[in-house]
Amino acid sequence: MKTIMITGASRGIGFATAKAFAEMDADFDNIILVARDADRLQCAGEEVSRIAGNKAVILIEADLGVPGFQKELFDRIEAEGLTVTTIVNNAGYTAPCPFNEITDEDLDLTMQINVKAPILIVREARRRGHKLDFIVNIASTAGLNGRPEWAAYSASKAAILAASESMGEEFRKDGTEVVRISPGRCATDLRKTLAPDEDPSTIMQPEEVAHGLRYMLSAQGKIVRHQNVVFR
Repeated sequence: MKTIMITGASRGIGFATAKAFAEMDADFDNIILVARDADRLQCAGEEVSRIAGNKAVILIEADLGVPGFQKELFDRIEAEGLTVTTIVNNAGYTAPCPFNEITDEDLDLTMQINVKAPILIVREARRRGHKLDFIVNIASTAGLNGRPEWAAYSASKAAILAASESMGEEFRKDGTEVVRISPGRCATDLRKTLAPDEDPSTIMQPEEVAHGLRYMLSAQGKIVRHQNVVFR
């Protein structure tokens, strides 16, 4: 049985990805939605379940900003009798501000959620013997080109791209493919934080990213999987 786990699954790209892989022709038996906000997670789970048909939809409330979260997360997964075969590290955090106003707390939280959490999730899965077909790390074009007042966020996304490349080189021998995507401007809640005056209807939508990712994990998408793919 194939199981996909998606972090940040209650909104934005994570929610759209959950819906895309819940469709009947998607190659997964179980879909695990992970998010911090219990109410939003419940609402997301109900909608994904309507799409999923006979696929199992499992909701796990977890705060990736809390040290040690990964142990409880995988305890919950294993209590369900599941083995994860695909991980989508989507959850993200940002607090844009002028460089001199970056606080230690926000810098730590940005790195914890955007860099440490994906690494810790993958490490925990591997340590517990989960046989991973795919690891998807969602970065950002902000990790390729820095922008004013986005120093911490840009640094975190550059870091996860570098970590992803290292994972890919190391895990290839185990049959695990590491997929990197860097969405550009996308109509998510996080984007509203970064660009509050932008009209979301004029930019890429989360569903477009989700279906692009679904293509990348398909047999046809193999030709583009071994590079960072920019979605715009």
